Amino acid sequence: MQFIDGVTLRSQIKPEGLALERAAEIIKQIGRALTTAHDAGIFHRDLKPENIMMQSLGRGEEQIKIIDFGIAKLKDSLVAPSTVTGATAGTVAYMAPEQLSGKPVSAATDIFALGTIAYEVLTGRKPFNPETGFELLEMQRQGVRVQPLDLRPALSPEANEAILRALSFAPQERFQTARDFGEALAVALDTETATVGQSRPAQV
Repeated sequence: MQFIDGVTLRSQIKPEGLALERAAEIIKQIGRALTTAHDAGIFHRDLKPENIMMQSLGRGEEQIKIIDFGIAKLKDSLVAPSTVTGATAGTVAYMAPEQLSGKPVSAATDIFALGTIAYEVLTGRKPFNPETGFELLEMQRQGVRVQPLDLRPALSPEANEAILRALSFAPQERFQTARDFGEALAVALDTETATVGQSRPAQV
């Protein structure tokens, strides 16, 4: 395995959320990496902040690497011999509804997990806080009750909507690719950063 000199995304998440510009770059890079895996027919199935490494490149730049494909599923075959078709595998808090139900996974499954991560990166908390997998499935069916914008008013409606779309209960209602989601959210967050900068009083 490649040695990565870095830290996990989990260690970087703050109670108030990450800076918008940094969050934009992180989600954009994750989206691109996921889409590369999906194009190769590989679905991660256990995407979470602990499985995302951040390596400093200097001058404030970071490179994102997704790790732990131990329960990844290849299209039409399984990578991990301990898993079987229809079995539920992964970390419950980041599982998509179809994954919790033991239904076939797809790129949309990882996109849901990325939506959960994006929510957490920007607000400091998860979109759902159930005690059991069954309770989580019901919460997902009802939709996100506390929207990202409720917790972080600086977010634009576009950024809020992008995250909620990624967290759609029905797979077909999410973004077509993880890259599409990452790019859309990054654009919305970059726009907010610029707007915030413009709204600040001039320094004299």
